[in-house]
Amino acid sequence: MKTIKIVSLIFFLLAINALYYQDILTFDFLFLDDQGNLLTNPYFNQDFWSFFSWSFTATYKANWYPLTWLSWKLDSLWNGPDPFYFHLTNLLLHGVNGCLVFLLAYTFVKRTQTVQLAVLTGFMLSLIFIVHPAHIESVAWVTERKDVLYAAWYLLGAYTYLRFCLRQETLPDYDRRATAWYGLTILTFACSMMSKPMAISFPLVLLATDYYFGRFAGTKSSVITVLCEKAPFFLIALGSAVMTINAQGSRLTESDLGYFVRLVYAAKALILYFASSLVPWDVQPFYFVDDTFDPWDVVYLLAVVGFLVVFCVRKVYRHKPITCLLFLFVINLAPVLGLVQMGYQLRADRYIYIAQVIATAMAAYLIYQGLCRLKQRLTLGRWAMTVMLLAYLAFLSTSFFAYLPVWKNSDTLTRAIYEDHETNFLANFWRAKILLGQAQFESARPLLDECIRQFLGETQHLNIHGLYRVFLPEVYFLRGMVSYELRQFAEAISYFEESLTSQGLGSDNRKFAFYYMAYSHRELGDRESYLRYKTIYEQFE
Repeated sequence: MKTIKIVSLIFFLLAINALYYQDILTFDFLFLDDQGNLLTNPYFNQDFWSFFSWSFTATYKANWYPLTWLSWKLDSLWNGPDPFYFHLTNLLLHGVNGCLVFLLAYTFVKRTQTVQLAVLTGFMLSLIFIVHPAHIESVAWVTERKDVLYAAWYLLGAYTYLRFCLRQETLPDYDRRATAWYGLTILTFACSMMSKPMAISFPLVLLATDYYFGRFAGTKSSVITVLCEKAPFFLIALGSAVMTINAQGSRLTESDLGYFVRLVYAAKALILYFASSLVPWDVQPFYFVDDTFDPWDVVYLLAVVGFLVVFCVRKVYRHKPITCLLFLFVINLAPVLGLVQMGYQLRADRYIYIAQVIATAMAAYLIYQGLCRLKQRLTLGRWAMTVMLLAYLAFLSTSFFAYLPVWKNSDTLTRAIYEDHETNFLANFWRAKILLGQAQFESARPLLDECIRQFLGETQHLNIHGLYRVFLPEVYFLRGMVSYELRQFAEAISYFEESLTSQGLGSDNRKFAFYYMAYSHRELGDRESYLRYKTIYEQFE
């Protein structure tokens, strides 16, 4: 009967996942990375086995995640680059991850609590995970297949290792079943790393699990054995890290924000990640780094440091469940806090795909402990938990369905980004590109003018200003196209000249810059310049 109940709950979770995410099956590819990874990727049109070899041996767009590439390739075998199948796979993987969260929580809680509480905890955590609006980015954006895929292997590996630890509790000596669980954990971790390098925190997760199960409390030889068990995991992590660093190349340069600013922003991101995991009240596609450094952000750093001091001085770390969960939350996010590199974003919702479950588990544990300390009647405690859960799910659902349409296509996405960040360079630039594709030249003009104005010194930015400079040649090129389409040919020529003298204009844009310059001169009656630029354009052919 217990098995039937668990299977029924799993099917219910899958149904809820399909109900909430069914609209993404009609969503389109997005201009952000989907185009470059899939539609214009020259390697993607190879036959399957050639692509299989390429995906493991090469890097593309500063990334190495062969299993993610292969999953996209399998999707394309159904009907070419049809977004339906890509979104369907994302939807199914998210549902599978929800079920894995249920099994993990159920198995973990059942060790020390009743089966009824274990089922309730697993169901609650998995249901919140499935409907949490912060996960829309990972599920609705095809490029973020790497999130849902690496998480599937990551959660499965956590489950197999949990079963290994439970086996070791009853039979300390390695038997065939324990060895099988251990081997499966190594395999799943390798697959997770080949889906997204963010899985690099997994070996530390295993050490935290060992600490919780008291595997470090034995003899010195047992501690050495536990550490030796982790050697394969650290070797896999090291190998993947080398591949990732090699793929990233020049992108892994130290940003010019300075160590202190990056430390402040890392503390801010950590606190905001925890807050948005529990209360996603302002979910956005992008959270850009502020244009100017706000000294008040130092409060976030002081809050983190103060918490750590209190945590250690008052010896709160003796409370094992909270200590382990807090450690897991921090190490899961450590690679993306910006301590080494700070790009355009302060944070991104996709980074809390797994961390959200950990934060929710912490909150649930503290609430449960609080209700137990109140010494209320059990029925009252159950009713309180039920009402709180329903109200929380209603809040998440409202936020979910309000935010989901943002990811429908490039137009809805860039409009939302621009509305949230009207003064940001990339928000203006991306929105202008989409408007140009819709032939809305008048609407695109002020957005491109704002981008140029920022580089003329009229708008001051933090040191991230330099990161945007790579887009400047294309901004001038697009501004020239706007002037050309509006028949302002002299103005168009000046913008095209600026784009050609700037460093970094792509070859296709250079080619068409000469084309538009030629015909702009012809419209102005300058036949000599027309022939000169037309000849240069024809040389590209």
